[in-house]
Amino acid sequence: MVTLFDLLLRTAVLVDVGRCWVAFDGPVAARTAHTRPTDGPAEIVYIAAYRLALTFALVAVVAVGGPSRRTSTRRNRVWKAEPMQVSSPPPETIAAATSPDWSARADAGRHLAAWADQDDIAVILQGLLMDRGDTAVVEATCLALLRRNDIDGARLVARATATADDLLAVGLDHLDHLHDAVTTYLIPDGPADQLLALCDALAPDPDPATATGATRLADWARPSSPAGDQPHYPVPNNKIV
Repeated sequence: MVTLFDLLLRTAVLVDVGRCWVAFDGPVAARTAHTRPTDGPAEIVYIAAYRLALTFALVAVVAVGGPSRRTSTRRNRVWKAEPMQVSSPPPETIAAATSPDWSARADAGRHLAAWADQDDIAVILQGLLMDRGDTAVVEATCLALLRRNDIDGARLVARATATADDLLAVGLDHLDHLHDAVTTYLIPDGPADQLLALCDALAPDPDPATATGATRLADWARPSSPAGDQPHYPVPNNKIV
């Protein structure tokens, strides 16, 4: 390969003799077509070998450079493409939702929120929103669902705000932590208008818990919501955007 590239680097003067291109080593050894005598057999063989080696060298350069450019183009296309979400979450993520470790359950809530539109995953997420082991799981799951900014995430959160009332009787303050997650989502400049629009869409839902929760969630998101609608950790009017 070194010899082939040496041939490329040598100075060559191409002289057109009829239809034949002949290579010379440089200005010292070059002779013009006007003064060049008839080539002998040895020189003809040398020129033919020289041209053949040069051809192989050019082919080798193209072969080496071609795939890398094609690979780079292919890599750029993949990089710019939209990420594809798999149809279902990994089994280990689903298993983490029932882990004895609260942080594992919180991570499961964050990750499973991406599949909130699937009924079986929605059931798991609803359980995490009502997690009785640690309210950090409740807040993490609620915040991940709100950040979907769609009807599926809002439906689960709305339903949770309604069913959380039942936990007050046993001394669990899940409603407070759901409210905290909504506040975190909206402050300082969260999409309150989009959340209100989702709540309006859920208000006529045939499921009573969803409809009731949508009304409460809208009150939390609305800047002018009266303090009486937020008995736990009321949010000052000037903090909701």
